[in-house]
Amino acid sequence: MQLALRQVLPRDVGVVVDGVYAERTRAAVVLFQETYGLPVGGEIGEQLHTVMSVLRHGDDPQRKAVCLELDRRRERDRRRTEEAEQELELASAGRDPADGF
Repeated sequence: MQLALRQVLPRDVGVVVDGVYAERTRAAVVLFQETYGLPVGGEIGEQLHTVMSVLRHGDDPQRKAVCLELDRRRERDRRRTEEAEQELELASAGRDPADGF
């Protein structure tokens, strides 16, 4: 499972293939499920198999759709992180984030 997670998640997630289902693996499972729009807590083995099958053997439009969705979600998360950092900067400067950036 850890090897499959490493193949379908960004490298910076840091999944370690050690056979131990510890905190880092649990976090990677949740990230995987959220990234691919799957039910969190669902059957991870079947979910991994399905996603990997589409990525490996799906036709080009399927692979492109998965990649586009991943890119869209990563961009959304990047923007949210950026906005949160800006709000923190404003708050630490004593300004109200509601007043705008």
